[in-house]
Amino acid sequence: MVPENSIESPRAADLERWGLGLLWGGLVGGLGGVLALAWLAPEFVPFVPLAVVGAVVFVVLFQYPTVNLAVVLAGYAVLITTSPGIQLSEAVYGIYYLPYLTHWYGVRLLRREPLVPSHVCGAAALLIVFGLCGGAVLGLAMGARPGNWVGEVLGFLMVLFYFPLKEACKRDQYGPDIVFLGMLWFGVFVALRNALAFREALGSAAGLIEISGARAALNEVHLLVGVLGTLIFLVMVSRWRTRFLLLGPFFFYLAALLMTKARGFWVDALFGIAVLFFLLSTRERARLVIFSFGGLLLFAAAVTLAFNEVGRLLVYGVLDRFSTLETAAVADVSLVNRFNETASVWEWIRLNPILGYGLGASFTFYDWIFNGTLTTSFIHNGFVALWFKLGLWGLLITVWLWVAAVWHGLKAYRSQAPLRYRAYALTSAVSLIAIIPSTNTSSPFFIDDSLMSFVMLTAICAGLYERLVPSRPASASEAAPR
Repeated sequence: MVPENSIESPRAADLERWGLGLLWGGLVGGLGGVLALAWLAPEFVPFVPLAVVGAVVFVVLFQYPTVNLAVVLAGYAVLITTSPGIQLSEAVYGIYYLPYLTHWYGVRLLRREPLVPSHVCGAAALLIVFGLCGGAVLGLAMGARPGNWVGEVLGFLMVLFYFPLKEACKRDQYGPDIVFLGMLWFGVFVALRNALAFREALGSAAGLIEISGARAALNEVHLLVGVLGTLIFLVMVSRWRTRFLLLGPFFFYLAALLMTKARGFWVDALFGIAVLFFLLSTRERARLVIFSFGGLLLFAAAVTLAFNEVGRLLVYGVLDRFSTLETAAVADVSLVNRFNETASVWEWIRLNPILGYGLGASFTFYDWIFNGTLTTSFIHNGFVALWFKLGLWGLLITVWLWVAAVWHGLKAYRSQAPLRYRAYALTSAVSLIAIIPSTNTSSPFFIDDSLMSFVMLTAICAGLYERLVPSRPASASEAAPR
């Protein structure tokens, strides 16, 4: 009999030899690549260690899906930017999130896992296939400008996050917490960035009128979700200690939203509070009135006392902006110009109402602010923008996704589940309802961070519905073998 170790030792020796060969090959290749980089582009040599560390972290993170999801959502904040074009941070994040999505979908396709168990998921799948893929092809066929086409395709890629986020909310132990906290993190990031811009505006103000009119209005939808989310937790929790801890975040998001002086999102917040009033119990309605309106009064008093004359001017600026809501439709040049923009786009829609013009499509209209003819691809009215770019079919698919997600979110809220899950579902459903007014003047569908917020809200509603609401058992006739 031949000894066992005499059979395996050649294999072990071969593996060791191949392993050493690969290591030496990698070392020589890496050194050669660094030398070539030093010769051709020496300014990029300092980034080599960062690239190596990034590659190691990249490989490790993909071994832990839940942690990977948290990192993807935390890093998404780099896309919430005001700078035109693609920044370095955005490019680095793209190198991370595109492989993340490719890996997630690739694994599911190889395992042949079903992705469409509900009407919400069906609408999301159609939006990916026909909205993203079909809209991209249609835009090229219709002759969209390359810059506009690339920008809108990259922005609309956010719909691909729906299924990973929905599955995390449905299956992962901490999935709903990670996705919901991700939305709150976006609000914190936006609020802090806007605060810096607001401070610069105050520092450069030449007079009292400029101080009262200072504003920082960017990415307001994230602040709106923060206001509604913290307010819902305030009225749903029963312990006063928890409410006291929630007052700080609530005032933080409320102050940030007020300082934007974005009247459309103020209307959204009031509309969302009104919807909440009809959804909550009698006791929770009383808390809603106390915390919403009492909170506004306390906030105004605190700002006035803390900042003295500047505080009074800021409160006056907010009240003055709020007083123009009634006459904004006829007196605000910016809003009237958006109505003029919508009317011009409607003429294009009438020529091609079913098919649409595709992603990146542009139109021409007379801009009252610049006092001249302007050609652009961005449309402020979200519903009209969907109809113009994706046709009637794209508009109906999106509305289907919207309505079905709200319905599933409310169903999850009514379920017998832990309070935080019910609050997540209610926040998402009410936020989707609340953004309806501002969608008419500020489209959330073709800007990456706004669309990401919409996708996250719908994913939470669908995921928690599938997690919390038991599926209908099959009837006797359905269960009988055939």
